[in-house]
Amino acid sequence: MGYLKRHGGEKRLSWAVATSGVLALIMLTHAVRSYIIERRELRNREASLEEIQKKEALRADLKEKLDKLQSGEGLEIEARSRLNLQRPDEHVLIVLDDKDKTASTTQKADASFWERLKGLFPW
Repeated sequence: MGYLKRHGGEKRLSWAVATSGVLALIMLTHAVRSYIIERRELRNREASLEEIQKKEALRADLKEKLDKLQSGEGLEIEARSRLNLQRPDEHVLIVLDDKDKTASTTQKADASFWERLKGLFPW
């Protein structure tokens, strides 16, 4: 009889150890899961704050541009640059850079007739 009591007690002890191990594993899993969720929320919050700061900087820049445009000088600058407007007593000159065009035309003129003819065929 003492043998059965002793083995029965060991089974109960092994069940108690197994049950407490499973409970500890569940608690550890819950703690790790909570930590991961909290870190993710923290990263999202930091990203949101960074985005808010960017939006506020953009808003401040746009507000500054709006204030500038509402002034007479800013409106005149925008009208000149975007709409090519001028005052009645002004003349607008448009300067083109022909440096690249002249260089390529002189190279073509310097080439011999056969080189120019050869340049017409891509192979």
